[in-house]
Amino acid sequence: MFIHIEPKEKAVDRIPRPLLFDAPGRPKGHLVMGYNEHGHCPMLVEQKCSVYDARPRTCRRYDCRIFAATGIDVDPALPEIAQRSEAWEFTYATPQSRHEQELVLAAAAFLMDKYDQFPQGSLPSHPAPLAALALSIYKLFAEEKPDTELVASILQEAGSL
Repeated sequence: MFIHIEPKEKAVDRIPRPLLFDAPGRPKGHLVMGYNEHGHCPMLVEQKCSVYDARPRTCRRYDCRIFAATGIDVDPALPEIAQRSEAWEFTYATPQSRHEQELVLAAAAFLMDKYDQFPQGSLPSHPAPLAALALSIYKLFAEEKPDTELVASILQEAGSL
């Protein structure tokens, strides 16, 4: 995966410049960092992030548990992330936390089942942002709503992300 780096992040100063490229479609100063010949982050040294204290926001926000929590499959091109995601098992401290997990799964299932009913381009096409959307909208599934009302609420939420 390419890692997006915003202009004022500490990572800009810590990552060697030859590893950074202008981010297509982003304003000036936004960069992306690619991966090495093995498909791994070039800042991964001895299985540890060599810029951890200054890692990009994208890395700080990414969590492979998002796939296990939502039931959304990892991109097949990322088998290592899929393997880590499949290893996660959740426990629930309260019946409410289990119920919230069920709502997250319902939100993700709705997005995947009804994906074609949304206007083209209104929902993320990549699994990670789609899973993140499911996590941000799961409370919409706490009450029974007709599909059209749910779609409208989801579109509103997706537009604010």
